[in-house]
Amino acid sequence: RALAHTPTEARYLAVYLTYAFRFEQRRRHALLQAVFGERNDAQGTLRRAAERITQRLHGSGGSAGGAGMLALAGGGGVALNDALCENIFALFCCVVNREFVLVVGKPGTSKSLSVEIIRTAMSTDREKLREELGQLPALSTNYYQCSPLSTSAGLQQLYETAHRQSATDPSQLIALVVLDELGLADLAPDRPIKVLHTELEHTAERRLGLRADNTGGRGSGGRVRPENAPVATIALSNWTVDA
Repeated sequence: RALAHTPTEARYLAVYLTYAFRFEQRRRHALLQAVFGERNDAQGTLRRAAERITQRLHGSGGSAGGAGMLALAGGGGVALNDALCENIFALFCCVVNREFVLVVGKPGTSKSLSVEIIRTAMSTDREKLREELGQLPALSTNYYQCSPLSTSAGLQQLYETAHRQSATDPSQLIALVVLDELGLADLAPDRPIKVLHTELEHTAERRLGLRADNTGGRGSGGRVRPENAPVATIALSNWTVDA
């Protein structure tokens, strides 16, 4: 409700999140026209929704230097440009639903800043804001700096830690894995990205298993088994990563 006020706006945002974000602007426009017709307001709806959630997540949404600016704790401000707002909109939707999201962009396109705003806004000490946004769980962030020296074992250990965190109480905690500079890991001889591929495949299987299993994926004592605990993943890269 905080993002879309009408069913039409909800459809616009759903198509943006699942399809349009994958394309550059010109191809996005063609896609939206094909889906909704020439007289659609999908782009305007996205801009308004993205600005609303960005302002809300960054705090009071107060201005620091004029309209279209976000206040920073240390003074100054950050411009509410399209890249920042689109990144935060996509990250927020995917994180709260524990979906994988890959953000690709050149340096300076607000990738790291977007993650930091999400991480700070949904931290354990922002309980009031999380309640206002719909009783959202807190984030527990597991950060991994990728490099050409990254290993499969290191990435596997990171995900095992995240699953154990999530298993404590998925309704109160979202375990988030942040893979920074994922493109560099693609250059590693050990090919650690294969761990990510396996994790994403198992995530889909776990979700189906959780719905079909009468125990809800829980072990003795009603606790969620770590291997069934959902984990959110944000991957950042300066260039397109070979699937």
